Amino acid sequence: MSMLQDVLFNPVGVGVSVPEINIRKNDKEFQVVLAVPGYDASQLEMTWEDKVLDIKGQRGADENENEGNWYYLRREIKTPGFHYRVELPQATDESQIGAELKDGLLTIRVPMLAKKTIPIKIESKNAISLTEGE
Repeated sequence: MSMLQDVLFNPVGVGVSVPEINIRKNDKEFQVVLAVPGYDASQLEMTWEDKVLDIKGQRGADENENEGNWYYLRREIKTPGFHYRVELPQATDESQIGAELKDGLLTIRVPMLAKKTIPIKIESKNAISLTEGE
């Protein structure tokens, strides 16, 4: 993993399922999109602190596990959770973070702060000219 990738995102935990992720930004917005099919909003948790966005997902046991007189002969479909950490750029406005869960995609939007341009006044000093005879 490159150093840049390590700075941008860091899946946490060994043996934990990590969803596919897209991270992108433009002048107006930083965006994180996670593929979380099968999750609903109540199974997802998101917090941020010190420019780090912490995203967790946890599903319970299979809903059909205790239904009727069923018992498993083979069970390969697992429902592990995930834990993902994404470092936000310095120029983001975390107070305006928004998230939307639609069609198995969790889209997190963080507005970028407006770039500040500070004009710098350059003082010019008049050149001193020497006249003949001095």
